[in-house]
Parts: sequence; C-alpha cells; structure tokens
Amino acid sequence: MLFKSTRFAALLAALSTSTALVAHGHPHLIRREDMGFGGFISGLFKSSSNSVAPSTGQFQACTQTQIKDIQEAIPAADKIQKDAWSYLQGLGPNPDPKNTKLKRYEKWFGSFSPNRYKTVYNLIRVLPQSHLSKAKYICRPESYTSCKASNSDFTTIAYVQENTIGEVNICPGFKTQLFRRSPSDLGKILFHEWTHFAWKKIDSSILGAIDVRDFDGGAYYAKTDCKNLAKTEAGNAVMNAENYACFAANLRR
Repeated sequence: MLFKSTRFAALLAALSTSTALVAHGHPHLIRREDMGFGGFISGLFKSSSNSVAPSTGQFQACTQTQIKDIQEAIPAADKIQKDAWSYLQGLGPNPDPKNTKLKRYEKWFGSFSPNRYKTVYNLIRVLPQSHLSKAKYICRPESYTSCKASNSDFTTIAYVQENTIGEVNICPGFKTQLFRRSPSDLGKILFHEWTHFAWKKIDSSILGAIDVRDFDGGAYYAKTDCKNLAKTEAGNAVMNAENYACFAANLRR
C-alpha cells in the first residue's frame, strides 16, 4: 500500500499522472518510498559500529555517532528553510509573473501560476511550526522491515509515517562509511522528510508534500528528474518532497 491515508490516496489520484520514468539503478540519488513516505539511496551498506546510547525523549535507539549526525543536520535543514522562506518573502504572496527573480522557483516548480505558487509559499511558511529540533528521532537497525527495499540495489535512508507526525525514522543508510555525507547533505535529507509534516499545521487546507511516483513505481528523487518534473508536470512538482528539498538547498545545476 502506497498510502495508509485515504486523504493522501485521493490527493495522489487527483494529481495528473506522471509520464517521465525514473531510471532505476541510478548510482546515487534514486530512492523509493516505503510505509507511506520514505527516502532511499542505492547500495546496501552497514554503518560504522558503535554502542547504542541510552534512549532519551528525542533520540531512540541511536548511537552516539547517529545522534551527532542528526544534531548537525538539524541546523543545516533549518538554514535552507530560512533561505527558502526569505526568498519567497522577497517575492511576496502575489508576485508579478514577469518578475525575473521567479527563476529559482520555476526551476523546481515549473511555470508560474498563482495557485501553485500559493501551495509552495504556504508549505514553506508553516514548516517552522513543526521544527525538526522538536522531533523525535528513532534509529532503526538494518534488519528493520522499513529499512529494507524490495530491490536489493536500494536501501532506505530515512522515512516518516503519516500517523506519527513529529517522528523521523533514521536507517543505517543515513550516513555510512562509503557515503560520508556532510551536515548540509544530511540537512537536505531531513528537510525532505520535514515537508511531509506541513499538512498538520495551521489549517487543513495546507497539505504536506508527498513522494510523487511514476508509472514504473519509482519516486522522483534524482535532481535531474525533479527538474524534468517541474518542466513537464508542474502540478506534481509542487507536491513532490524532493523538489522542495532541491529548491530550498538552491542547487545550482
């Protein structure tokens, strides 16, 4: 089941069907979703071993290294959120479609339309209300079902579930000996998960992002795929979590 919530299932069904196919097996950024929402990166790798720290209210079953990685990623995610919101504030809630500063927006969300822009504007606006510093982080073992993928070429790196708003599940693939992601890289991953929480905040009309899927069942995670989604299906781009993450990180290419 892709979505446990009929609300999200209906929302996804209402979106225009995606036609651009994800190239499965892309070496580093193709990820698939599991348990409703999720993130995957190719390759199944074990994290460096160290003892599990005592569980606290915020960190459950996490090693000292995992706690450190998460604590460094949170301000990195916060930084890109603030940058994205500052950019949108500069444009205002009703920008002139001819404003040349819309280029960054259009790169990740497609041609300007007032309704789509409002979706992006409101989602970024409400994110601080569910701040990552207040979230609970549950570090799952590699053997945990949701940290596996049906395809052995993929592994989960992090995921959230709709019925546990405010909890982020961290899998061993979040940071490995092979993929030594920087705090900014990890922050972008947390930001992606953060966007799923937005719909619970302020009012029910503000929906959180989902992981838009194509005909072949893959999610749009690769940067190139996200840009193509913006060009060809802007209505889906403004609902796709990774498009928000790329937009907030202000990726140049």
